[in-house]
Amino acid sequence: MPATIKTKLKLNQTIHKLSRLLPLGARNRLYPLYLDAAAILIHGSRYYPKGIGIEMSTACNRACGYCPVSTHRIKQRFITDDLLVKIIQRLREFRYDGCINFSFYNEPLIDPNFSRRVKIVHDALPGCILQIYTNGDKLERAVLAELMDAGISTVWVSRHPPYKYEWDKRIFALAKEFPRCVEVVEIGAMVWRNRGGLVRDLPLPNVMAGATMCRMPEYSNITIDGDMLLCCCDFNRENSLGNLNDKSMHDVYFGQAAVECRRRLRRGDFNVSRMCQECIKK
Repeated sequence: MPATIKTKLKLNQTIHKLSRLLPLGARNRLYPLYLDAAAILIHGSRYYPKGIGIEMSTACNRACGYCPVSTHRIKQRFITDDLLVKIIQRLREFRYDGCINFSFYNEPLIDPNFSRRVKIVHDALPGCILQIYTNGDKLERAVLAELMDAGISTVWVSRHPPYKYEWDKRIFALAKEFPRCVEVVEIGAMVWRNRGGLVRDLPLPNVMAGATMCRMPEYSNITIDGDMLLCCCDFNRENSLGNLNDKSMHDVYFGQAAVECRRRLRRGDFNVSRMCQECIKK
């Protein structure tokens, strides 16, 4: 792992652990300030993307009640190598060197070509920190070794009912053996959103209920078709800011529509879309 990645990863992990010591409200207020400061210091702009998600597939083997997949199943598809290379090209032109997550209402480890594709991203964008969320069902030691060799730095494993002895034994052993890579995220520590109104039965209160502003659009999500969505809560893919097949990352992220949406949401105007209006309801 390059020294620059190690430094950024260590800083991110330290900030992440310290943030866990804070009440949720304080964490939600302070963490964005850290991201703003990092963006200004590194890129000269607080509006630089705080993170980017690339949807590698639409496949998931679970139907968790807190996720739209439980009630809105979609056809299983995998990203093409041609589109992945195009997205990488756009990010290189944009000089992006932040975090990339490969999870978007899916289970990334279902893709038989996932590690190979991660390596394509890592080789082309060696300054980026690559991360995944997984339910852990397919996470074995050999799989984890392959992911780490491909360039994955962080694996967040969500743990929620139904709890199984075999799963716990396997995943906690991996977390103990690879503490700098694997972190088990308990259901009570997760941040809950109603995903634009699509999820009505959350196990804990909706963190966005009654929100007075939103900064989620500062985290870009690129779909399996190349669309950059307004927000990660846009499960139905109804709010595209542009497509990277025919536009540059700069033209989409700093385009008039995207800039205006972020400006309005920062000041608490949730009339940007129906999804945003639903998101702040209890």
